[in-house]
Amino acid sequence: MKVKEYTVPELSEYLESLRSLYDIVRLVAPESCRIIELDHDSYAFGRKCFGCWERSERCKTCTSAMALKTSVAQGKVVIKKTSQFSVYSVPVRLRGANDVVFPCVIEMVTTHRNSIPVTYTDDRQDTLIVPAGSGASGTGADQFATGKTDLLTGLPSWAEFCQTTRDIFIQSPSEPRVIVMTDIWKFGLVNELFGIESGNTILRGMADALRDSGLRYESICRRGSDHFIMSFKSADYSEAKLTDLLMKLSSMFTESVCRIFLQAGVYRANDLTMPLSSMCDRAKLALNAIKEKTKFMISEFDQNMLDRLVHEQHVLSSFRSDLEAGEFQVYLQPQVDREGSIKGAEALVRWIKPDGTIVPPDSFIGILERSCLISDLDRMVWDLAAGYLAAWRNIAGKDFYISVNISPLDFFHIDVISHMENLVRKYGIDKKSLHLEITESFMMSDTEKQLRIADRLMEAGWILEIDDFGKGYSSLGVLKDLNFNTLKIDKSFIDETENQERSRAILESVFEMTKKLRMEVITEGVERKEQVDRLSAMGCKTFQGYYFDRPLPVPDFISKYLSGSEA
Repeated sequence: MKVKEYTVPELSEYLESLRSLYDIVRLVAPESCRIIELDHDSYAFGRKCFGCWERSERCKTCTSAMALKTSVAQGKVVIKKTSQFSVYSVPVRLRGANDVVFPCVIEMVTTHRNSIPVTYTDDRQDTLIVPAGSGASGTGADQFATGKTDLLTGLPSWAEFCQTTRDIFIQSPSEPRVIVMTDIWKFGLVNELFGIESGNTILRGMADALRDSGLRYESICRRGSDHFIMSFKSADYSEAKLTDLLMKLSSMFTESVCRIFLQAGVYRANDLTMPLSSMCDRAKLALNAIKEKTKFMISEFDQNMLDRLVHEQHVLSSFRSDLEAGEFQVYLQPQVDREGSIKGAEALVRWIKPDGTIVPPDSFIGILERSCLISDLDRMVWDLAAGYLAAWRNIAGKDFYISVNISPLDFFHIDVISHMENLVRKYGIDKKSLHLEITESFMMSDTEKQLRIADRLMEAGWILEIDDFGKGYSSLGVLKDLNFNTLKIDKSFIDETENQERSRAILESVFEMTKKLRMEVITEGVERKEQVDRLSAMGCKTFQGYYFDRPLPVPDFISKYLSGSEA
């Protein structure tokens, strides 16, 4: 199927024509689980898209995610209590005003209320999902359990596992238990590369191996696609035996199908009054803690994992209200010459709670990026920085600038070029006074597209800075491909190492290259006078770091650097 491409106006018109045919019509980004909102020639990422049904199995059966992956329209029927939803997802490509082409999915839903009586045996699983047109068989139905048995593996269903395990716990409530959840590393790639039947062969083989493993589990089931859950008496659980089994399972299909890798999350349950679903959630947390970090490992749940989850949920739930309440504030860290005279500043964000507590950036920036909320924060910073430049034009000098950070995600969620041009017009500032910092990771995917965006920004007269240079592995490639104005050397480049001579030689080469490329250089993380002296000798003229000053609240920055009391 050829995926159709639309401009924003074209897609807006098409969606409007569909709304008379379906109860719900929306454009979604399955990778981030967000609704895409269209407005004239622009688009933005709005609220989460999973409000219609339960989250427990949502992503495993998401027709929109499958449509995006396969480039083929997908359909399913969702039965929730006494209502039935027919869902149809069609992949499309959206072209924004900046020529960024974004893959997304049109999701169309028809509701049939009070149509089908459904009885559920577990309080967490009140949604039954069946691929549209598949009846009771086929690979789609194989993903789920009906009644007491999982159709694909013959193991107990999730509902049966819950009932059996609860009964066991009631019989011996004081005996600690261990919940183990296993997962096949990147199992989706197995289905994609080798076909669903190959994936089913692996799952059936794993189920057989678990039955014959000799592990003394009390109950077992398969839940979702590739998760197997077991409950043990604490005295019967052995990490060594589980490790041996996972290694055996990992090597079982090397010849017949492909090489797979197993991981396991473990939760030790001392309080058996806790809901079984919460125990499994903790095992899943332990499992998630190791995903993407290694191909084979067993991880045990600890309180820090739960604390991190609670913190993440707090950040996400309070972000928008706290942003509107002004709790996110811009701090400015000066960029100076060797003598400490001000040249410009970098705009940084601090989250300051009403009681004065400062939330460190590294405890919320990553969460906002993973949740596609970082663009909301970035837009606030850009707007405030432009406002400062307009207000200070008569006291800061014509060469004063503020650098603002642009997340690589911003280019997917915002028309960055148009947004920046609008800020220049709104505040009447020179665009050369608002520098744009882009990290090396900006170039890590779809290099050709990123080159086009960077070239357009440069052609439009913006000052582009490569942030964190030397922190990643693409540094020289970035210099080769992108005609940036300024290079910001990462702190790790100037930190003390065991190989000082090698470090010095690399730095000298970098400065020599920037001279030939006619690029300015800013060195970050400068903390000592000897670093300033050494870098100055190499040709560095602009510095940023605690040796000169920390990031300052805006009133303190004005008082120290823009009112004649410069230190």
